[in-house]
Formats: sequence, C-alpha cells, structure tokens
Amino acid sequence: MDAEDLVQEVFLRAYRSFVSLRANSNHRAWLYKIATNCAYTRLRQIRAERDGMSSLKSSIDFGSAKGNASTRTNLEHQLRL
Repeated sequence: MDAEDLVQEVFLRAYRSFVSLRANSNHRAWLYKIATNCAYTRLRQIRAERDGMSSLKSSIDFGSAKGNASTRTNLEHQLRL
C-alpha cells in the first residue's frame, strides 16, 4: 500500500462515518484523527508482516535445499516478496 492507497482509505472511512459526525464538531480534527489512525494501522500491518517474514526466514533450513539449486532460489525469492 502506498500513499495514494492510504489517502483513499482515509476518505472511504470518513465517508462511511460522516453521518455520525456532529454538526458542531471540528471537521478538520476529525479527518486528521482518521488519517492518523489509518497511518498507525498500516504501520502495525507492515511491522506484523516484517516480523512474520523474519520468523519464517529463520525457520526455513536452506541447508536441506542445497542439493536442488532451483528450490533454494525459489524459496529465497518467495521470502523477498
């Protein structure tokens, strides 16, 4: 997800919850809070994916794939994705 996707997610969340916004509330602060929460959520997702990949990387035994170079290369490629 890049910045444009994050902006789209912010405006979708704002659109969905607009009906619950009080008329006398600060619209700018409300939208800023939604954007901040979306950014923090995305950062948590990135960390979880990164931590999951590092634990996956450490659990794979590349020594057993030495006999088959294409299998090892395939595994390394999958880990980089």
